Amino acid sequence: MKRKIIILTIAAVMALSLFGGCVLIDKTDKDDSALYQVSTLQALIVGAYDGEVTAAQLLEYGDTGLGTFDDLDGEMIVIDGKVYKARVDGSVTEVADDETIPFANVAYLTAQTTGGIKFSGGYEGLKGALNEMFPEQNMPVLFSISGEFTDIEYRSVPEQSDRKAGQENHV
Repeated sequence: MKRKIIILTIAAVMALSLFGGCVLIDKTDKDDSALYQVSTLQALIVGAYDGEVTAAQLLEYGDTGLGTFDDLDGEMIVIDGKVYKARVDGSVTEVADDETIPFANVAYLTAQTTGGIKFSGGYEGLKGALNEMFPEQNMPVLFSISGEFTDIEYRSVPEQSDRKAGQENHV
């Protein structure tokens, strides 16, 4: 079965997260060419793990992106307008519309440039080809790669449930 993976330039998005501010989701501010950010990476670092934005609300502002869930319970992956949770146990499931999100970056994936790239050398070869396509290193870029993959690796963290018991967490 053919699998589709969306790869984001995580470093650029995370850099934006370090320097960007909170985005208050307001339908009057909607722009299909914008990157929408919910909260900041700094807020997560200090333990702001409770979400105020639901998965359904987030999808009003983008169909592709990354983030996390309440109590850091899994990594959020948004692909083709669906929100998935990748858990530390290796499972990946679609989430309910009312699942809340404390941090995310989403945008609409619109095909402005299409075409194939050729590369060899696995991940390092792919990074080299993408650096040639997108030489500007200080801007977030959203793109997709389709293909057949035998394995997909990701990382996740366990839910920070001890925080609920009043214990302090350091991320």
